[in-house]
Amino acid sequence: PERLDQRQLLRSTWLRNATNYAFLMTSNLHLQSQIVEESRANGDIIQVKELVNATLEVVVLIHWAHTRCTADSIPFVLQCQDDVYVNVANLLQMIDNLDGEEERIYGSRRSISADDELDQLRSQVSYEVWPWSNFPTQHLLLPGAFLVTGTALTFLLAAAQTTPYFILDEIYFSGLLCSRH
Repeated sequence: PERLDQRQLLRSTWLRNATNYAFLMTSNLHLQSQIVEESRANGDIIQVKELVNATLEVVVLIHWAHTRCTADSIPFVLQCQDDVYVNVANLLQMIDNLDGEEERIYGSRRSISADDELDQLRSQVSYEVWPWSNFPTQHLLLPGAFLVTGTALTFLLAAAQTTPYFILDEIYFSGLLCSRH
């Protein structure tokens, strides 16, 4: 909520030609009147009461995209953090070479090869939450941005409704949800 300048910068640069986009943010009592005014002026804010963790953010975004973006009208949905710059020309060139009819998710692959990286992940999750020794890390995407085909949204939303939330959002999204599809 406090990153108004960042949102304005995005609106005035690479988002100015976007057909359908939104900023997801939590409530903020101190900034609420500013957020309401910004939402009225731009019509691009999704505000949720509280996001306990980033996993819920992923589910909210999938739900929003599924209700707003049909595969017929919008074949691809891009999710990115507000500190990511998107080279629109490169993105459009890449999209021209992709098949929007396939249920796919595109992003930069994250490889976890060192035991210390796995140990660091393991230290963030109790054995009560995840009793297995390994995480589903074979398909992890780097945080920051990913591209989803519109046809994959329905499957991701269905998987999100049947997959228990997991504290590590990157493992939840690209490790658990995508593997259920």
